[in-house]
Amino acid sequence: MLSTAVVLICGSDGSRRACRALLDCGSQANFVTTKFVEALGLETRPTSLSICGVNDTSTNHVVGIILQSRLNSYTASIECIITDRITGKIPTFSLGRDKFNLPRNIRLADPRFHISSDIDFLIGADLFWNLIWSNQVFEQTPNSPKNWAGFWRVVWTAPHQPPQRSTRFTRT
Repeated sequence: MLSTAVVLICGSDGSRRACRALLDCGSQANFVTTKFVEALGLETRPTSLSICGVNDTSTNHVVGIILQSRLNSYTASIECIITDRITGKIPTFSLGRDKFNLPRNIRLADPRFHISSDIDFLIGADLFWNLIWSNQVFEQTPNSPKNWAGFWRVVWTAPHQPPQRSTRFTRT
């Protein structure tokens, strides 16, 4: 499973809105969806960037985002590339929460990590590694896995299942 978190993003009016983020230590940039930026009324700036990846594309706008933890005082200001879509639903199919042997008293970065749903925000390598290695947000409690921004992370390997459909990557 890929790492996800639900974080708060500050809107233009000072309101905060929950956002489901994908944490991607391999991404050289941060991304946010057009739909989410519009819902928050954030002011965008023009840019001309090419994005290399599976579907090479370009973008015309970037936005400054203020991100906050849901459970503690951690805050970060970052630049995001605005795109129509970041990825498909994560995880690709929902799993029962009972498949994970998690203590009941922990607070997860994404309490619904096991339910397939949309991603509105991608946290890239620049912030990802700061979050992981910063003493401010990287804590270790006795007999527990390490957590991020005061939240527990869940690392899980899916049992082998035959593919439900075939996937082909094409260039458009």
